[in-house]
Amino acid sequence: MGFWEWIMFIILGIVAGAIAQLVMKGKQGTSSWILNIVLGVIGALLGTVLGNIIFHGGKVSLQGANLFNIGTWVMAIIGCIIVFLIKGLITRNRT
Repeated sequence: MGFWEWIMFIILGIVAGAIAQLVMKGKQGTSSWILNIVLGVIGALLGTVLGNIIFHGGKVSLQGANLFNIGTWVMAIIGCIIVFLIKGLITRNRT
């Protein structure tokens, strides 16, 4: 992946992470903004890989993500929700 693809995933992760945080509305959605950005980028990457596996014949790849494609956004938000749920499960007993 080149420089611009990483910038795209950072932008996608920030926005998708913010949307996922609004959707989650519980404790698992509340974190520092830096952690939300990191989890958002991880979720965007996860969503892209899952989208490629589901919709492109099982190909595990980060290629094909496009900021102007609604499918990319939907899968990135789903990936972020999954990451926030996992983070919530991990940190649930700490409070």
